[in-house]
Amino acid sequence: MTGAALLLALSAQFYSDLPQFQRLSFNLPVGDSGVAIGLAGRMEYLRPDYVVASGGVDVRFGTQRIQANRIEIDLTDESVLAEGGVILDDGPQRLAGARLDYDMGSKTGTVYEANASFGKDLYFFGAEMSKVGPDSYVLSDGVLTSCDSEVPAWSFKLSRARVVMDGFARIYNTTMRAKNVPFLYLPFVMMPAKTQRTSGFLAPNLGYSDRYGSVIGLAYFQTLGDSYDATFFADWYSEGLSTFATEFRYAPVQGTYGEFEGFVVDDPNNIFGSPEEPGDLRWRVNWRHRSLNLPFRLTAAADITDFSDFNFFRDFSRNFDAISIRNIQSRGYVSGAWGKHSASLLIENQEQFIQQGVTRSRRQLPELEYQLRSVQVGNLPVYVSTGVGLHSFSVEGTEIEEKIAYERAYVTPRVSVPVGTTWLSATLNVAARAATYTDSLSEPVPVDPDDPDNMQTERVFTGESISQSATSVSANIIGPSFSRVFHKGAGQWGKFKHVIEPRWDYSKSTEVDNGELIPRFDQIDTIGAASERATFRFVNRLLAKPEDESSPFGAREIMSLEIAQSFSFNDDQPFTRFTIPADPTDPESEPETLTLQESPIDVRYRWRPSLWTNLDFSTQYNTLFNKFNKASVSAAKTFGPTGFNLTYSTNFHPMTGDTLNSQLRVGTLLKFLNQRLSWRAGINYDIEQSLLQQQSHYFDFITQCWGLHLILREYQSLNREDRDIRFSMSLKNIGRFLGVNSTTRPNQLDR
Repeated sequence: MTGAALLLALSAQFYSDLPQFQRLSFNLPVGDSGVAIGLAGRMEYLRPDYVVASGGVDVRFGTQRIQANRIEIDLTDESVLAEGGVILDDGPQRLAGARLDYDMGSKTGTVYEANASFGKDLYFFGAEMSKVGPDSYVLSDGVLTSCDSEVPAWSFKLSRARVVMDGFARIYNTTMRAKNVPFLYLPFVMMPAKTQRTSGFLAPNLGYSDRYGSVIGLAYFQTLGDSYDATFFADWYSEGLSTFATEFRYAPVQGTYGEFEGFVVDDPNNIFGSPEEPGDLRWRVNWRHRSLNLPFRLTAAADITDFSDFNFFRDFSRNFDAISIRNIQSRGYVSGAWGKHSASLLIENQEQFIQQGVTRSRRQLPELEYQLRSVQVGNLPVYVSTGVGLHSFSVEGTEIEEKIAYERAYVTPRVSVPVGTTWLSATLNVAARAATYTDSLSEPVPVDPDDPDNMQTERVFTGESISQSATSVSANIIGPSFSRVFHKGAGQWGKFKHVIEPRWDYSKSTEVDNGELIPRFDQIDTIGAASERATFRFVNRLLAKPEDESSPFGAREIMSLEIAQSFSFNDDQPFTRFTIPADPTDPESEPETLTLQESPIDVRYRWRPSLWTNLDFSTQYNTLFNKFNKASVSAAKTFGPTGFNLTYSTNFHPMTGDTLNSQLRVGTLLKFLNQRLSWRAGINYDIEQSLLQQQSHYFDFITQCWGLHLILREYQSLNREDRDIRFSMSLKNIGRFLGVNSTTRPNQLDR
C-alpha cells in the first residue's frame, strides 16, 4: 500500500463514526494512470487495491461520473460495483438504476432496473441495459420512447434492442403502445438516435386515388457535409404510374444558399394522357439560388422553372392554385447599388399557355440596365434621374410563324421640381423616353391575299430597324390640407387628429412615334396617341395617439375615406365606352355607342382600430348609367394566436345593375386545448353559382412527443373536381410514422 493510500485508509477509519453529511474527499490512483476523485460518507479498504465507499458517494473519473449509496472500486482492474440510487453520467448520456457493474477503463458495463436517457430525445426504462461500447448500448425487456413523462404517450415495449448514438436504435420483437395500451406488433423497427442530422430512410407513406390506385412512397435523406444535403423520393401506384423526385439543398458560405427540385413521372399506361406519345416521361424542375454578399456590393439570384407540358400542373400538383396556372417565369440576375447608382444584368424567360399544345415564349437574353436615382442639381429645388437599358429579345408564339430575335436600347431621363408649404405640396415632373429597335412590325396584312372573302389579317416582323420617342409632363398636388386636433380621447387613444387632403394628379403625353409598328414586349414599348388626363382624390384621414405616452406604437392612422374620379381631356379617349342596341325590340337596329369622359367613381374606406383588427370596403359607381359596377368588403381579426379573415366581392352589370358574380373567401386559424390543437382553413365560395370552388382544412394536434395531422382539400369548377385527403402521425425523434393520402379527380381526367 502506498503512503497516500495508507493515509486515506486511516482517515476513513477515523471519520467512519461521524454523521453522514460530514463527507470525506478522496483522490485514488486507479489502474496505471487514472485518478478517481470524489466524496463519500465512509470509506474502507477490504484489501490494499479494493476500496468500499458508502454514504452518498460521488466519484469522477475522466469524463465519467458515478453517484450511488454504495460503491466498490477495484483500483487494479478499474471495475466498479455500485448499488442504491445509481446514476452514471458520461457527456450527454445518463444511465440510472438500482445496481451497476461497470469498467471505468473501457467505459462498458450493465445497469439493472435501468432508466436511461440518450441526449435529450430518447429514453429507456427496463430490466437491464448494457453499455457495450463508447456509444453503443444493448437493452433488454423494457420500454423505449421519446416522451419525457412517467407514462409515455407512445412507446415501444421491446424484448431486445441495440442503440448506437448518432446512429439508429434497432428494436426487435416489439409492441407499439399508446399509454399502456398495445395496438401494433412489429418484429423489427429502426428509429434514429441522433443528436444531429444523419443520412437514412424516412418513414413511408400510403395513399389511395380513384384515378391511379393505391400508392406507397419511400424517401431517403442523405447528408453531404455541413453545408449540403439531398432527399430522394419514389412513389409507386397500383395502376402502373411511378414518380421520382429529388431535393438538393446547399448553403456553402454565409449569404449564399439555394435548392434544386426535380420531379419525373413515368406513365407507361397513359393514365393522364401524355402530350406526345404514351410512355413519354413527364417532368418539372425548379432551381432557386441567392448570393447576397458578392464582391463589389453585388447580389445574384436565380429562379428557374422548366417543365415538360402545362398539363403537368393540372395532373400532379397538390397545390390548388397551381392547377390553373397559365404563366411560368424563370429569371436570373446580378445587381448592385452604389449610392445613387444601380445596375443589373437580367436573363428572363416567360412561357404562356395559350391552348392545348400551344404556348408562347418570351425571352430576354440578356437585359442590362443602369439607374440613376433622384439627384439634386446644386442648391436648386430640381432633381434629375434617368434609366438606360440594353435588351436582347427572343419571341416565339402563335402570332408569328418562326422564332424572332431583336434588340432594343432606350433612355428615360426625368426631371422633378418639388415645391410646397405646410398646407400645400406639389411636384412637377418632366420625362422623356427614346428607344430604338433592330426590328419592327408591318402594317396589318391579309392572311390570304388571294381570297377576298377572307378578311383575317396578321402582323409580321419586317427586319427593318425603327425608333420611337415620347415626352410627358405630370404634376402631383396635395392640398390645401386642413386639420384639427381633438384632445379628448377615447379608449386607448389620448387624442385624435382629423386631416382633409384633396389630391390632384395631372398628366399629359405626346403621341408615340411609329407606335403601331413597335413590337410590344413590356411597359417601355408604350403604344398610343397623345393623351391628357387628371385624377382628383378627396381624402379624409383620422390619426390617433395612444393615451400612454410610453407606448411603443406612437401615433398612427386608424381610419381613412377616399373618393376618387379620373377625367380624360381627349374626346377620342373616353374613360367609359358602352355599346347598346338603339332599339332593344329590333335586333336589326344599328347599335349605339355611349361614351363618358369621366371614369367611374371609386370609394374606399379603411378602418384600423388596432394592430389586430382591420376592415376595408371599396365600391365603384358608374355615372353613365347611375349604377354600381362592383363592391367588396374584407375584414380580419386576430385574438393572440387565433384569428380569421373574410372577403366578399361582387360585380354588377353596368347597364342593368344585375349581379354578375359574387365571391366569398374565408380564412381562419383557431387554436384549442392550450394551443395543442390548431385548425387552419381557407374557403372560396361562388354565391351566384352556389358552388364551393375551393376549400382547405389543416388540423394539427401537437403534444410534447407526438402529433396527429389531417389535411382536407377540395377544388371544384363546372368541369373539374379534385379532392385530396392526407393523414399522418408524427413521433418525436422519428418523424412521420404513418402517412395516408386519398385523392379523387373524377371529371376532367375521366374524359
